[in-house]
Amino acid sequence: MRRKVLTAALVPLSLILGLALFEGMLRTGLLDDLSIHWFPPHYKAIDEARLAGGGKLSRRHPFRFREVIQGPAMPSTAAARIAVLGDSFVWGHGLHYTDSWAQQFKVKVGASHPSIQVVTWARNGWSTKDELDFLKATAAQDEMFEADLLLVGFVVNDLDLRDGNWVRWRKEVKWDETWLAPLGAVLPYTWDFLTGHLDALLEVVTDDHGQANWMTHMWSESNLAKYVKVLEELKSLTETMGVPLLMIITPRDTNHAYYDNKLDRITALFDQVGLSWINLFGIMEERFGAMGDNPRLYWANPANAHPGPEIGALMASAVHDHLMDKGTLDRLVERRRVRWVDRVEMLPNCGKNKRFKTLMRRPRATEAGTQRYLGISGAAFFLERRQMLALNAVAVKTEAGLHPAFYGMSTEMHLPNGRKVTAPFGFSVDLPHGDDGEAPVVTGLILETRNFGCRSVVLF
Repeated sequence: MRRKVLTAALVPLSLILGLALFEGMLRTGLLDDLSIHWFPPHYKAIDEARLAGGGKLSRRHPFRFREVIQGPAMPSTAAARIAVLGDSFVWGHGLHYTDSWAQQFKVKVGASHPSIQVVTWARNGWSTKDELDFLKATAAQDEMFEADLLLVGFVVNDLDLRDGNWVRWRKEVKWDETWLAPLGAVLPYTWDFLTGHLDALLEVVTDDHGQANWMTHMWSESNLAKYVKVLEELKSLTETMGVPLLMIITPRDTNHAYYDNKLDRITALFDQVGLSWINLFGIMEERFGAMGDNPRLYWANPANAHPGPEIGALMASAVHDHLMDKGTLDRLVERRRVRWVDRVEMLPNCGKNKRFKTLMRRPRATEAGTQRYLGISGAAFFLERRQMLALNAVAVKTEAGLHPAFYGMSTEMHLPNGRKVTAPFGFSVDLPHGDDGEAPVVTGLILETRNFGCRSVVLF
């Protein structure tokens, strides 16, 4: 009897000892890159720090873009504008701000054609349909949307139509809510290793768990047939707006087994709809080959499989070189057309408008990196609710020119008397510093009224 009790006690003790030894082995770091299905806690800490830092710009942007705030209309200081629309690949998930392919592309365009403004409009998790919805909402702003070229980054998960059914194909086990969760507090490395590999196993043995099954659903013939409608609407909208469109196919790696069939099918759909495109897979393979036995070397960081800085640099160069070879950038600069800033300058003056007499300016503006944040109704200027309702658009006037503001979301206003009020909406814009590092001098605001077809000029 005593032997049975001893044997029964040794089983859990052996299991606990084995798990403790395994935890110790994982903590040495020798197995950090053993499998892509688990992320050691110290790898996760790197990713979380990057995401926290990356969120600083996006949290203050009206549309949560990881970008300085530029209005839908071009500033008078730019000769042309390229808009880069996309998801987390453009946003730079897991990367430092300057390392995404879109930001590196911006630098290259600035070096070769400094009069061209590049803006990035991207959010994590956006699909092509989300991007289309954003364009439709922005283009509806009284013809204020201005771009001379629209680049749309395409990633293989952009076929998600957000039809309410996608959750059925990407179920997940919330391990932290199971009865085993206390194990994670005691043995965090072992917990991450086991749950990561259990998730990978569920993708194989089920047809509705994890990203692999989600991707299978998105690339089904039924979903592709619906996705074509999104592409057709995107093409029709950009043609109506008079904006050339170029799809940029941005793979994460050079895995032929994963990408070949998908890229063949999507390029066939682009051709069917009549969309121009470039595929960066071949260029990546030529540069990086099969990417070796440790793909983490090419990731945004060791716990984030988004493209890293090297891949971003290659993508940026490839897109820039393509536009240079086609003469597109030169043509953008040569093209001249009436902009919103030109139209608003030609509007008649509203004259003495008591509505805007209470406009107030704060003595200090908030710094954000190398940009100065001048937010209408929230940071540097205040407008009352009735004033906001009367406005169609706002531009900040500097010695260099006019900078249209972005029509944003609800903004909390801090009044001089200490009271806080929430404005129904706001206008925001970032003013770029000059080569000397100094912020431009704000000389006034131009306020385009909504119903009277005139403008009010507030000078400082």
